[in-house]
Amino acid sequence: MNDYIKTARSFLALNGLRATENFADDRLLNLENSWQDILGALVKIDNLILNVFIPSGNMQAQAASEAIFAIALVVVAALYSLNFRRMLRETEHEMEAMVNLLHMIPAHAVNANAKLSRLIQSGGIFLNDDDDGN
Repeated sequence: MNDYIKTARSFLALNGLRATENFADDRLLNLENSWQDILGALVKIDNLILNVFIPSGNMQAQAASEAIFAIALVVVAALYSLNFRRMLRETEHEMEAMVNLLHMIPAHAVNANAKLSRLIQSGGIFLNDDDDGN
């Protein structure tokens, strides 16, 4: 708007219409001054938003994101650790049961059955293998 007024004034000055009653009217000058005040206030608000509110909001958001990430990392590590311990306890219980089961079988029964003897000696690797290699 300000550029338009300047262009219009320069056009009128070039054409010899320097002081018409329209530009001398106080109401138009009041409107122009009001417009300039509004424009100045909008520029101040824009600068305030761009230089104060957005950077502080970004810093707060970054701090919140870092805190949430740290908390999530701790929670995941704790859950993994607890789950891993539970799995170790279950596996240890199964291994103890297998060792107890193997010690309950009499030695002459193990020697009499070739498949059972091979299973115990291999640690279960050859569980489904037959004697003929299939």
